[in-house]
Amino acid sequence: MRAKQVTQYEGELLGPIDWSHNFSDWFDSWCVSETTRRDMLFEQIELLWQIERAHLKGERIEVLTGFGSDYWYPLLGIGMYDGWPWWKPMPSICVYRVLGAEWHQKPKISAWRPAPRTARGE
Repeated sequence: MRAKQVTQYEGELLGPIDWSHNFSDWFDSWCVSETTRRDMLFEQIELLWQIERAHLKGERIEVLTGFGSDYWYPLLGIGMYDGWPWWKPMPSICVYRVLGAEWHQKPKISAWRPAPRTARGE
């Protein structure tokens, strides 16, 4: 008889975004000026704050992720998520993509908007 033990890590949503989180390392590896890095960081924090407020009000939202993307993804969740690849709480968004729900830590959000209503009025 064989026996084996398997450790499986699963990330989980730990609650709303912790605004005391150190956001400054998000763009450290980008080869841009300090001013550009600071402006990008400020814009991302502002977008996260707006999205979290709208999501907490129960609004259905779509986000444009990545720079240069042209596809809007439905937002499923936002908050501190501790999953792969860092395995520590990070401000994150969960969006619905082709293969299902995906968590994105340190998200690069270009824009957000209210989700359009479906044919069923949802």
